[in-house]
Amino acid sequence: MALCSDCRDRADEVSARKQLEILDSWLRPGYGDAFDRAAERVTEQLERLWGESTKSEDLLAELMREPLTKRRQRVRDEERFHSLKLCELLRAQSREKWFSEPATGLDLAELAVLVTQHLNPQRYGTDLVGDALALSWAYLGNSYRIMSDLWRAEKALHQAWSHHVQGGGDPHTEAELFNITASLRKLQGRFDEALQFSDRAIALFRDLNDRQLEGSTLIQKGLYLGDRGHYQEAIPILWKGLTRIDPERDPRLLLAGKHNLIRLLSPAGAPDKAWQLLEQCRPLYRELGDRMNLVRMGWAEGNVGKDLGRFVEAEVSLLEAREILLDCQLGADVFMVSIDLAELYAQTGRQRQVRAILGEVIPLGEAMGLRQGVMAARLLYEQASRR
Repeated sequence: MALCSDCRDRADEVSARKQLEILDSWLRPGYGDAFDRAAERVTEQLERLWGESTKSEDLLAELMREPLTKRRQRVRDEERFHSLKLCELLRAQSREKWFSEPATGLDLAELAVLVTQHLNPQRYGTDLVGDALALSWAYLGNSYRIMSDLWRAEKALHQAWSHHVQGGGDPHTEAELFNITASLRKLQGRFDEALQFSDRAIALFRDLNDRQLEGSTLIQKGLYLGDRGHYQEAIPILWKGLTRIDPERDPRLLLAGKHNLIRLLSPAGAPDKAWQLLEQCRPLYRELGDRMNLVRMGWAEGNVGKDLGRFVEAEVSLLEAREILLDCQLGADVFMVSIDLAELYAQTGRQRQVRAILGEVIPLGEAMGLRQGVMAARLLYEQASRR
């Protein structure tokens, strides 16, 4: 079986590090035996990593057939699950599920953290184990953020940064941590920090020549600027991000970028262009076909329709999106779509409905720490109370 790109990168990292050690030994007189021993260790380690790569999918499939509590017990008790490659596969699967099945993504991230806690530094080296710990905790933090548990997200990211500082300081790991921390800061309403972290992640990804993650982070930065109302700056940055990504490699990222562009074009005063782009993207929304992408399409229909004055259709779309998000227990998204509904009710003169829906969700936003959103909701509630 061919190695995934991440596996190849890690194997290359181990190989390069060991090659430098070998070269250093070789250049010193009388170190022929050391050269031989080092070469043997490199060969053994690469063979072991290759073997793990071929077995990790079988290990993951075996784990996923078990109930959640049994999975954790087996990871703790059985040494064969203490595998770096299994950890990397769990993270990759978690990332894949972040937006289609966020609860599953959280379960996978928790397992990745559990596996990293049992990795043997003597087997893999302290740097690789440190990177695995940092990234696994970061992915867990991002999963908590998506599930609207901002307190646990903050705690997990604190753990991630602590492991990164104590470990080898891998720049790719650092860039991912900056990117994930920026997403949390944005949801917390700490936009200046979100932009600063995004810029640092973009610079690192550019230095590493990782166009895909550079593009993804540019798309996120555009969204942060748009949420602050800086549309003239946000839209070109988002477009720049779209030009960086390979749509064949990650069609979900392509759709996420275009979806965010739709979100910005409409309040920027171009709802007609937003609707046109939405129509162009419908086949991709449906092709990907998961529940969350379809709810995002409906949410976008509601917001753009509201800006176009199609209030009846917009209300139906927003209510449907809200019901699905409630069912998925995505509290932050429920809060935000409720604000959109309240704005529609305000535009159509239904002040009682504005007060009713905001009265429901303001306590939710306060409990989750959505400071900026709560301030906007309270202002809208006060305006509806005066009319």
